Amino acid sequence: MQRESQNGVQAGGKAGAQAGRLASVQWLGRALCALAMVLGTAPAMAGFHKGMMAYLNEDFDTAFRELKPLADKGNVNAQYYIGTLFDNGRGTSKSAARALEWYLKSAEQGNTDAQYNLGIMYARGEGGTQDYQLAAFWYRKATELGDLDSQTNLATLYSEGKGVKKDLKQALILYRAAADRGHVLAQYNLAIMLELGEGIAADPAQAVRWYKRAAEAGDVDAMNRLGKIYKNGELGEVANQQTSGQWFSRATTAAKGAGNK
Repeated sequence: MQRESQNGVQAGGKAGAQAGRLASVQWLGRALCALAMVLGTAPAMAGFHKGMMAYLNEDFDTAFRELKPLADKGNVNAQYYIGTLFDNGRGTSKSAARALEWYLKSAEQGNTDAQYNLGIMYARGEGGTQDYQLAAFWYRKATELGDLDSQTNLATLYSEGKGVKKDLKQALILYRAAADRGHVLAQYNLAIMLELGEGIAADPAQAVRWYKRAAEAGDVDAMNRLGKIYKNGELGEVANQQTSGQWFSRATTAAKGAGNK
């Protein structure tokens, strides 16, 4: 079974360790990017500047106070960040329904982070009724704008037939395209499909290749799968207990590191 992209969150994006868009470094980078777009612009954007600086410094009360009026006036980035504040209960009361409302406003203006978060929320029924068709709709919108997390999750919907007609070949195409661009989860899911022969004839050698790509990029499941492959001599690989032990050890270390974040 393929995994869904569910990047963890520190101070932005979807709430919770198992949900959402932005890990700490990604969140900071995107927030800085949004801030850079308004530095030196008209005085009317001073509130956005102040709000984003507060957001970056985790002064969420000030961030909400400064960004909310701009969001009300249609600023796409302010709308997204107000959504994250409602989503996380930072600077305001936690409300999945209000988060969904603000993500939708931002997503309709083309913000891919908001589109991705909508996909997650509709798939889980957060803030409203679970609706895989709407999840697929927003994942597809973000995919068309180059968002690899959305592309990977859209592929998973095709592989499971949720919100779209089950189509393993289309899932494979989407996973492969994201994997070629370096998306680690897509690499792992592509390896599974190649191993099992889903949407294509089974290709053990290519499956191992993609497991290794994902593992080298830090995917714990891929490391553990390689450990089993070399322990048992699977997928055409010669059994090698030393190599197996190395992959299991790396998986243990990586898992502990992820748990400490």
